Formats: sequence, structure tokens, C-alpha cells
Amino acid sequence: MNTYPYFSMFNSFLVVKEMKYDDGVGSDVDISLNYKNAIFHKLGKGLLGFEEITRTNSLNAIRSLSRFGLSSNTPIITWQKLKEETQADNQLIATVDYFNTFHHYGNKRFFQFTDKVIATDHLKNQVTTSLFNYSTNEGNLITSSVDYNGVETESVANIWIQKGSWISNKLHISGINRQRGSESIFTTAQTYSYNNRGKLTQSVDYANLTAPIITDYEYDNNQPTGFGNVTNVTV
Repeated sequence: MNTYPYFSMFNSFLVVKEMKYDDGVGSDVDISLNYKNAIFHKLGKGLLGFEEITRTNSLNAIRSLSRFGLSSNTPIITWQKLKEETQADNQLIATVDYFNTFHHYGNKRFFQFTDKVIATDHLKNQVTTSLFNYSTNEGNLITSSVDYNGVETESVANIWIQKGSWISNKLHISGINRQRGSESIFTTAQTYSYNNRGKLTQSVDYANLTAPIITDYEYDNNQPTGFGNVTNVTV
């Protein structure tokens, strides 16, 4: 990328080259990192990031490549993940493609959303497609759907309410529909209740069924030294 005010930077500077950790079963895992195309902003924002970052696992030789894209036609510069690739022995195992949207709601409110994710398992030849839809005011997730290679589908619809805030910031009802093949659709719902401070007071799983699971929460708000910590949970 060499379009003003951006340019590819080739100077030397410090980056993380290697990470090491214990896998918990007696082996050390080394993750080596490589970077490609550092992008620099000439008008004061400096180094924005890299177009590609590759991580290689020394234990299983799995290589993960993340590609990023710069969205410059927005009020602020956003760095978006575009693709992830996983390889072993130079064979492509899996890819994940991200499709992003940037929204400017005015009054210095900016949101970046992922509208769609396509995950491909190249070994099993399976594709999972996820779609997301957000509210135009608060950026809350309103609906989502997942298609598991045409075999199973899941859709979610959410309702948000305003509690302890000037925006609708609390999830109130989440309805979920699942269907596998030509089988009947299984529908379930979760509901959430809050006090005026926005603290969760009750959650109900399977709220639309005959035997819901109800969980109540109590806090120390009413005590003289209360800090809003959970003091009791009843299921």
C-alpha cells in the first residue's frame, strides 16, 4: 500500500519474534511469528499494523496466516481482519473469511461490525456461514444465523432494554431456533431481568418450555458497605 498518506514501511524496529509456553503435558511449545508489509501513516498516526502475520507452531508444524485490510474511506482509520489460513505440511487445512462494515452514527460514535464469517474446513469439505445484523442506534446484535454446511441451521433474535444507562444496553430476551435437516424446528428462549442499577437479578433458560431453569441473583447493594457484589445465587 503506497497511496498517500499511507506507505509500506521497510525500516527495522522491534516486534515479537517468538513466544514459548508449556502445553501442560510436559512439552514446550514455540510459536514463531513473521510479519509482512508494515503500513505507516504520514499524517501523524504512525505505524498502523501489518498486512500479514504468520504464526508457526513448532510442536505440530501448523502454520496460521492472518491477513488484514485497512479501511481508509471512513471517518477514522480501521484495521480489519480479512482472512485466516491454517496449514500443515504446506496443505491448506482451514480458512476463515471475515466481511466487515463500518458505521458512523454521528456525535463521535463509531462502530465496526463483522457482518459475515465464512469458515471452511478443507479436510472435511465443510463450510459454515454466519450472518450478523446489528441495531442502527446502539450497535447491539439483533439477529444472527449460522448455516452448518447445509446440514443444520441456527437463528437467534435478541431484544434489548435500557437499564442503568441512556442506551438500550441490556439483553432482555434471546430467542433461538435450531433445525437439523428436515427435522422439526426446536425453539427455545432465554430471558434476563435487571435492577435499576443494571445488575442481573434473574436469568431464565428455556423460558418458553414447561420446565424452565430459573436463576436468581442477590447483591450487597443495600448494605452500608455494599459494592454491588453477588452475595447469593439461587437456581
